[in-house]
Amino acid sequence: MISLREYGSSIIALDKKDLAYLLDLIKVSGAPDEPKLFESISPTREDGIYAVRPGPFVGRLGLPSGEVLDISSRFAFRDVVSLIRLSGRSPIRIDSLQAAAGETEFIIDLIATAFGREVERIVGNGLAKGYVQRRFVRPPYPGTLDIGYWIGHQSARSDRLATRASRLTVSILVNQILAAALDALSSVPLSPQARGKLAAVMPAFGAIQRGPVTWSDAANVRLTRLTLRYREALALAERILRAKSLSFSEGGLAGASIVFSMPKVWESCVSHWAEGTWGKKYRVVPGYPFHVTSGGEITGYADVLVLDGERPVALYDAKYKDIEKAPSPGDVYQMVTYCERLGLQSATLAYPAAFSASEVQVGRTIVRVVGIRDVVETLA
Repeated sequence: MISLREYGSSIIALDKKDLAYLLDLIKVSGAPDEPKLFESISPTREDGIYAVRPGPFVGRLGLPSGEVLDISSRFAFRDVVSLIRLSGRSPIRIDSLQAAAGETEFIIDLIATAFGREVERIVGNGLAKGYVQRRFVRPPYPGTLDIGYWIGHQSARSDRLATRASRLTVSILVNQILAAALDALSSVPLSPQARGKLAAVMPAFGAIQRGPVTWSDAANVRLTRLTLRYREALALAERILRAKSLSFSEGGLAGASIVFSMPKVWESCVSHWAEGTWGKKYRVVPGYPFHVTSGGEITGYADVLVLDGERPVALYDAKYKDIEKAPSPGDVYQMVTYCERLGLQSATLAYPAAFSASEVQVGRTIVRVVGIRDVVETLA
């Protein structure tokens, strides 16, 4: 296993297949806003040796050669695991390539917790239903006569009929896939938090008929307008069922190649924190779009905006970076501009680090800084 650290440059050996695979994951200036895992991959003076610099991502990535890249955070492992659990964010990348599981808590628990969060959202909105054809061999006989079965199995007896009719049910493929993944995780050692998350949603799948479901069913399922909300849960279910087909190992979930975008995780945590701080009277909107310029030529996005009706009352910006020199001039400029356009007199920068709250003032605008402990302890 090759160990890397987010935003840290490491010198590693890569064969041609692995290099070609990773080159597609490099961030390119001007490219569409798509998560790219690496800031740069540069050759050194020695053949096959490269300087690799990951971006703000945490996880484990399998390579074509069978080698594994383990990308760790700059921050404490315990804090990172807590943030991912609390955020409810799904991984931005779930690959088919295997990655060995060394840290059980990181791989299994995060997959299980992310899956539990997605399933919880689905259950909260009601499981999708669909029509299936069923055969009835006892009265009353709904639907139409099943001639083939009636003749072949009942000798066309007039006192014994067989009919077929459509019935609405939750036992459809997308729900059967989720149920199969839940069943698979029930046999794996998990932390109390992860197991509790899964136990809370398991009763909703009690009526789902279990069938021979595999990871390929999850990979190939066609989503409709009614089941589009299953996309993230099915992606995680595929990862879980794929690992099951390779067998669960003692050390963790074999075959789990999974990566989280930490800036997105942090944004979700700050959003949850704001919701708990302001209560139900106010509306907390993540990723709030607004016009930065008077003519609307430039659009800005507030990480978290708190609204009283339609009136902005608080602004939070999630900064997933070191706090030693916070707030940076650029962050202050950004918040002053945002406050000006949103009609606010203060904004809060939230950084993932232990830090006592502080503030700076620019004219009538106050920019506050808070650290990770304020957020994690409030959410926990």
